Amino acid sequence: MDESKVEYYDLVPKDLELNPAGLQPRSCFVCHTRDNISRCAACKVTYYCGPAHQAADRKRHKLACTHITRTRAAYEVAERYWKGSTEPVQYEDQAILVFPDYEAEEAYLVALDRYSKTLQLEHTVDAVQHSLAERFEILNIDHRGVYESREYMPLGLLRLGRDQDAYDVAKWWTLRDDGHDPRYKRQKRYKEDVFESPFAIMRSKNVLFGTLDGLLLLKIKLYLDLRDICNADRMLRKVVVRNKGTGQGAGAAARTLTSEVIDTIKGYNIRSHIVRERRELVENHGFVASPLVCGLKRQIRELARAVYDNPEYTGDEMEVKYMYARPSWVEIPEAAQILDDAQEGIAVMAETNPYWARRVPLDDDGGGDDDDDDYDDDESE
Repeated sequence: MDESKVEYYDLVPKDLELNPAGLQPRSCFVCHTRDNISRCAACKVTYYCGPAHQAADRKRHKLACTHITRTRAAYEVAERYWKGSTEPVQYEDQAILVFPDYEAEEAYLVALDRYSKTLQLEHTVDAVQHSLAERFEILNIDHRGVYESREYMPLGLLRLGRDQDAYDVAKWWTLRDDGHDPRYKRQKRYKEDVFESPFAIMRSKNVLFGTLDGLLLLKIKLYLDLRDICNADRMLRKVVVRNKGTGQGAGAAARTLTSEVIDTIKGYNIRSHIVRERRELVENHGFVASPLVCGLKRQIRELARAVYDNPEYTGDEMEVKYMYARPSWVEIPEAAQILDDAQEGIAVMAETNPYWARRVPLDDDGGGDDDDDDYDDDESE
């Protein structure tokens, strides 16, 4: 494994107690300590603090470790053969560059693609970072996009806590105007509005399953944050504090929590750095977040319909794609439940309104009732 080409993304700071969503920085997989850890000698992407915890995690880690080790070995063999077929050779004291062996290149790309996908099965930062690095390596060679290496990039960036980058990459690769040459990947969009309508991406001919699935997971992650903020705001403003002590403030009149305290509590367990960095979403009595929650609900419903209610995304090949996308969903609590609730809402809407089930979504997020509750908001009055 070439460590030099791995791009170590700056992770959003996480803590097991403060933010349970997503991957944690490099640490022991069992106890999450970050001191005196060593990696698994076979897969080289999972770390432990000692043999005891490595043995304790062996049952879970064995399958992914075996597949990663085998695919890496096949990839290294294919890489040596491919590089050997393109190296200059000496002939009559002159260096002659041999034309690339396209069969060797194809075998190398296939092995690299399998290795990159297998790395996604492990729930560690190193595995995801190496997987993204290998996918960028495929992009540098596969200019025609035959291997669709950009498909799982949004999901991988979401696992690293890079929500804004995930959306920027998904939007640029899908809506780019420079044809099919991905060598201009660095000229991508930056700081796009993650709350905007996703229907331009959904209708693009370049859209892939992994892109739609990553967008759906990102929208659910944002929805969970804003829903929790709105619910916490309503509940905390009803809290009455009474001083029952015997000190100087004893017997004082009951009072409510201040806005500063409420805003601090609301920002305690935010999952996405996008919401954390926008103070207007956390403050303002939920007036800014509430409309976005309604819009995200409609977007989640349409994306779920486009991904999981689409006859094109069925069959054995799609089962493999679902398998590679599943780790991203496992690492965000409640995301699967929101998806199930959205699918139930889709089924109900399709039964009561057959036209809605056949329609094409509009740019203004229309096509459904604005006040229908496809899934529970957990909003307590």
